[in-house]
Amino acid sequence: MSEQRKLSVKVPDPLLAGVHANHTIVRHTREEFLIDFVNRFPPGAVVTARLIVSPGHLKRMIGALAENLSRYERAHPAPASARRVTGETGTVPPSGGEGSAEVSAGSGAAGEGPSGGEAAPAQAARLPTKVPDIVLAGAYANQMVVSHSPDEFLLDFMNIFPPEGVVTARVFLSPGQLRRTLSALRRNLARYEATHGAVVEATVPRTDTYLN
Repeated sequence: MSEQRKLSVKVPDPLLAGVHANHTIVRHTREEFLIDFVNRFPPGAVVTARLIVSPGHLKRMIGALAENLSRYERAHPAPASARRVTGETGTVPPSGGEGSAEVSAGSGAAGEGPSGGEAAPAQAARLPTKVPDIVLAGAYANQMVVSHSPDEFLLDFMNIFPPEGVVTARVFLSPGQLRRTLSALRRNLARYEATHGAVVEATVPRTDTYLN
């Protein structure tokens, strides 16, 4: 039996600073989920990161977000003033997690992907959203690390594939926006499972499971 080797993860220089998002849009097909993190600021909006995730990995990521948010709320039950980052970090657990979902989280816009949709509020629908060429194709992720300070959450999405893992997107969310994003992911996954059946939660990628 092969031994599990520790895999180093690289953060490319262009992603070191991360991007901000105050709105999240979730779409899905049978094979994958597409998550757009959006910075909405009238008179327009811009997609700051676009992630492509398998249903199994999305279910595991939802569990990690819920766990980290629960730890945050126990430590910070009321809105906190700006303080130094604590550095507390949580990784996606190998098992556990929950499913249920929607589509959009932020200022209220909603609408699902290729398999269906909902009407968006008029104000949100009028706000034009730009998808820059650099994020148009999206980035694949099969692992995620969640970190938080009293004031914000940091999501590092990674593609783990030996001999090295790489961070494909780094997104900052406020605690309130993380709650809305988690709710949107849960509702969208619930719709997916109602149509395609229960999703089996993916395991954490192992370095000894990739074969030529």
